[in-house]
Amino acid sequence: EVIRFFIREQGTHIAVAFDPKQAANAPECIETVYVPTYVPEGYQEDTRSASTSAVCAIWHDDSGNSIVYHQLPVSDDPSKSDQYGVHSEGAKMQMLYLNGYRILSIYDDNVASYVWTDHEYFYDLSCCNTVPQNEMMRIFASIAVDEDAAIEGAQ
Repeated sequence: EVIRFFIREQGTHIAVAFDPKQAANAPECIETVYVPTYVPEGYQEDTRSASTSAVCAIWHDDSGNSIVYHQLPVSDDPSKSDQYGVHSEGAKMQMLYLNGYRILSIYDDNVASYVWTDHEYFYDLSCCNTVPQNEMMRIFASIAVDEDAAIEGAQ
């Protein structure tokens, strides 16, 4: 079951909180790493890290445009909702449904972000406006388990 999330606009960003009953059943830390397996041609991986508190992957092209991906554990503590913030000043928002997931799409003239959950984690995928929406959807659809990932801090 997908964990429901709630958004609260806070001026320059939105804060995301989760249904406490559902979030209580999610892992307290990163136990499985998920990353995009597809990025558009011309993008090179710049950063990839995985710890018990977050997964981050960043790609850049030769013009400095970026694709940024995060995976975070969800919290059943509403006071921690600010740790799940997404920049939204002057942005438009809409709900999308892709591959069975309810995604909050946040976009402006410079950046588009997808924010979603599954039954375990919170995800954020952000692309500069030079990445067309159909390519962003391909990146999203390519997210899969990274069987080779070493999780820093895992026992």
